[in-house]
Amino acid sequence: MNLFKSIENKETIFKNESVFNQGYIPEDILHRESHLKEMAFALKNIAKGKKPSNIFLYGPPGTGKTTCAKYVVNELSEYTDKAVGTYINCWHYSTRYSVLNQISYSVDPLTPRRGLAPDELIERIISEIKKTGKIPVVILDEVDVLAGKGEEGLLYDLLRLDQNEQINIAVISITNDDSFMAGLDRRIKSSFAQKSLKFMPYRPAELKDIVMERSREGLLPTTYDDEIIGKCSGFGAKNQGDARIAIQLLYLSAKEADREGKNKIEVVDVETAKKFVVNEIRKEKEKLLQPTEKKIFDELGFEWVKASDVYSKLEIQERTGRYCLNKLENLGLVETRMDSGKRGGREARRKE
Repeated sequence: MNLFKSIENKETIFKNESVFNQGYIPEDILHRESHLKEMAFALKNIAKGKKPSNIFLYGPPGTGKTTCAKYVVNELSEYTDKAVGTYINCWHYSTRYSVLNQISYSVDPLTPRRGLAPDELIERIISEIKKTGKIPVVILDEVDVLAGKGEEGLLYDLLRLDQNEQINIAVISITNDDSFMAGLDRRIKSSFAQKSLKFMPYRPAELKDIVMERSREGLLPTTYDDEIIGKCSGFGAKNQGDARIAIQLLYLSAKEADREGKNKIEVVDVETAKKFVVNEIRKEKEKLLQPTEKKIFDELGFEWVKASDVYSKLEIQERTGRYCLNKLENLGLVETRMDSGKRGGREARRKE
């Protein structure tokens, strides 16, 4: 019998597996109601064709920043045809040219993907906005990557559109690094953090609600129980209140039970899945590292070492090294502490 025919009619415990995709936006965003209202208030002028406020979202990974931003922009686009939303992950589009190209393409789909200089893209954006009266709402996720690569000049470009060209544009900047804005020029800081919202780690009870809601959306009703929900949400709570980790654990637990031909998730499936969750998330994060960040990460072990010694060995400037180490810490790949010994300074090691 054909291998695939033998499993084609096998029962599954999933009702809708797509709700576990990383980019899935729930119909209701739990425990972020105040954030959503603040963001909506900042952007409400767009419906009247007037100037909106820029928004700065910051906080640890897995706290709902990107989900909330996408949700609000989707709701705005349904409410008014004046808004043109575009999502840009700065890990993938990390140069001035690539970001401007994405913005230009969002307001004018005929924009060539190659061949235009950055200044030509800016002129194209200006021309199209003036012609259509549309207002771009640009989500810059992981915006601190731009500064790390010396591409913060893009923020000047967007500031120029707003102030010099009288072009209405809204920018939602997202970062895990709450110190990002502090290092920017005062004019940029005041413009792009007009509405600043901090996202705190989810509390255990909040995570339980989120995991339960995702279970209802994605799994058949009889395939899980309160113990499984508690195990998954508790694991997320232990990992800095990260909802992504909790949801990923639920999903992989369900996949494990499905693979074993069970009609219900068992605790043993959760324990098996735990071995993969953090490791897989860590691998995904490592793929996003820039060369200098990767060098520092590869140099670090699980024992505490002097950060300045690592920079010196790798011939990396202190300022660049500090930035990269902050990035690694914000990604949850390393941990740091202040050395209380005679030498003082910062120490670092890989996170187990």
